[in-house]
Amino acid sequence: MIMRKFTLLIAICFSVYAFGQTKMPISANQIPCKPEKIDAPKTNEQIAMDKNIQAIFWSENFNSGTLPTGWSMVDLAVDAYDFNWIVSNAAPGGQYSTSVTPILSTSAGYFMSLRADFYNTPFPGGTPVNMDAYFQTAAIDCSSKATVLLSFQQYFRYCCSASAVFFSVFVSNDGTNWTEYDVKEGQAVNSATANPINTDVDISATAANQSTVYLRWHMYGGSHYFWMVDDIQLSSLPVNDVQLVQAWPVFDGAGFYSKTPLTQLQNVNFGANVLNFGTDAQTNVNLNVVVNNYSSDVFNENGTAIPSVAPSTADTVPLAVPFTLPNDVRTYHATYHVFSDQTDEVPANNDDTISFSVSDTVFARDYIRTTTAGPCRYVGPADGDAAGTVFYMINGDEANSISVYVTSNSTVGTSFIGKIWMSDGAGGWTDVAVTDIRDIVTEDLGTWVTVPILKDGSAEFLQAATWYNVGIEIYGISDGTSKLYVGGDDLGPHDFPNSSALKFQGAWYYDDVLPTIRLNIVNSSIPLSCYISSKTDVSCNGQTNGSADLAVTGGLSPYDYLWSSGETISSISGQAAGTYTVTVTDAFSDQCFATVSITEPVAILVSHLMNGADVDVTVIGGTQPYTYLWNTGSINQDLTGVASNTFYSLTVTDYNGCTYQHDFTTAINSMSNKVINVYPNPTKGVLNIENAENSSIKVYNIIGNVVASVNNASTLTTIDISNLAEGSYIVKILSDKKSVVKKINLIK
Repeated sequence: MIMRKFTLLIAICFSVYAFGQTKMPISANQIPCKPEKIDAPKTNEQIAMDKNIQAIFWSENFNSGTLPTGWSMVDLAVDAYDFNWIVSNAAPGGQYSTSVTPILSTSAGYFMSLRADFYNTPFPGGTPVNMDAYFQTAAIDCSSKATVLLSFQQYFRYCCSASAVFFSVFVSNDGTNWTEYDVKEGQAVNSATANPINTDVDISATAANQSTVYLRWHMYGGSHYFWMVDDIQLSSLPVNDVQLVQAWPVFDGAGFYSKTPLTQLQNVNFGANVLNFGTDAQTNVNLNVVVNNYSSDVFNENGTAIPSVAPSTADTVPLAVPFTLPNDVRTYHATYHVFSDQTDEVPANNDDTISFSVSDTVFARDYIRTTTAGPCRYVGPADGDAAGTVFYMINGDEANSISVYVTSNSTVGTSFIGKIWMSDGAGGWTDVAVTDIRDIVTEDLGTWVTVPILKDGSAEFLQAATWYNVGIEIYGISDGTSKLYVGGDDLGPHDFPNSSALKFQGAWYYDDVLPTIRLNIVNSSIPLSCYISSKTDVSCNGQTNGSADLAVTGGLSPYDYLWSSGETISSISGQAAGTYTVTVTDAFSDQCFATVSITEPVAILVSHLMNGADVDVTVIGGTQPYTYLWNTGSINQDLTGVASNTFYSLTVTDYNGCTYQHDFTTAINSMSNKVINVYPNPTKGVLNIENAENSSIKVYNIIGNVVASVNNASTLTTIDISNLAEGSYIVKILSDKKSVVKKINLIK
């Protein structure tokens, strides 16, 4: 699956992590950007906005359906039009945005919308009009905040220049002087973001300790397409927060491959961009990478620690040891984890995963299809223009066919010729192999199309240590209305100048979208093999939404499947946590076996302590970070100033959307401020529990088994757990008045 991308916008620049890379032959010119019709909108799994450990002190989700009091919307353009922001719950519309949906924000409902494409359909006066409009908040009091983090969700697409079109947040503490923050996030021209993306901006330099802070979202310089903004929040920056910005897998200096054939096995090098997004320096910042084959870990290495990373500073961490792809057809997923000496307050942004596989015959770079690619994305493509994916052949090989994903909005009756070009060593490409022409029919739309190489005993044999461009030349598009699009990937960990190729109006460029075009090499006799290609763990404790997918290669189809849970298909879904095995039998009656373990998070447990009129809440289990909602409307973890003899209810929601409701009624006359203490923590074996008289005490391991217990505890109770294995345990103390849950660590 594609990894979570954390958007981090501060006054620094990130550099792409790179290893010693084989010299790339393609000319380093990016394709000029021009308006074009959008494909089906990019979608991505919606992920709730990050919640820092500090409370959110200001927010707006526009669900009243009107502009909040004191806010303003302004069109600065000097023209006859009023192309302004609106509060809306509808899609933005427009000729090139017909497939675009409303922003899929966490709160749903209404949002702010700038409908650039709608305003320019048709072009006013025959010429597109650039946007120059903003919406602005009323004054916000941040006078008690030493740091201020702005968070919001957005969904946008723009045209036609990365350097001349601006999506900015302006911040002021007096309404006159403004600081500009670029929130375009490096998004490629003519390519929509995921819906939505979560954006965090450290505005402390302008907003911290200020009583009149104004925020302004301003688009200027571009005529198309749309910008939607929702769920705006202000919170304080954490003290310790090191974040994984971008994970990089580099295959022997030739970029990223999602599928590597057995004949091209190579090393995978790992590295990551990291950022200190907290207020304190982080020491010994490092990266750990674990590679798992969906059965067991096959690689586990740390990088070289960075001694210190200052606040608002980025750096890169490489691993000196590469992972060598095994000679085995199966899928791997690499888990990246950044860490430091300090305890991270927002651990959810420390991790990322990237999957890749060893295939029998497929050579591919595309990771996830998110948009379209090819010359028809741009205005004025010509017959004979081409799109290609660049491959480096470590070993000599025999090309068998080319596979291309044809998108559903392509025109029936267009055609293509598959081609393989070899680097000429001077930035250009020379034809070495072709396919027959392929006419697009209805059945080709929205699916993979494979065309065989025309073999002559020479052209199909590719040389070792050589760059090749594998792609298609497109025809039947010169009438200006017919289009042939291939699938595009602009979210994978790609080095686009060294991975994509585009011939437009006769000249070669690289594109900022990778085309879904694959090279298939000649298959040798391969025995039956099966492996777990992907799995999804149970999201919430006790649920049954786990799944696993099986991949089978070699042998002779058809295959028969039998899972230990009774299913007879290649994948299982709707499963509880557990271990599942599958037996595959081919037409020769040969068999192979695979096993997958589907896990679930520990159940969420909530407890509270009364300190006078204040409620201190402790949460363990689930998946951090948590969000909180009291029946009083508060969204803070703890509650202050509670009344006696009053019912209170707290709903805790974790990162996966799992919830736990904790209800209690305060005492009639006064609140007990007696605090139950559990110490030492960590412990080497002996636990002391103080102020828990007449309580029941149980110690659980991380899978929920009771491993020690005491009934009718005294004022000071001692429990010896030295016989248990080193690790984390949960202590639950229950009386007739309250329950307390503590997490302790046993070290030896």
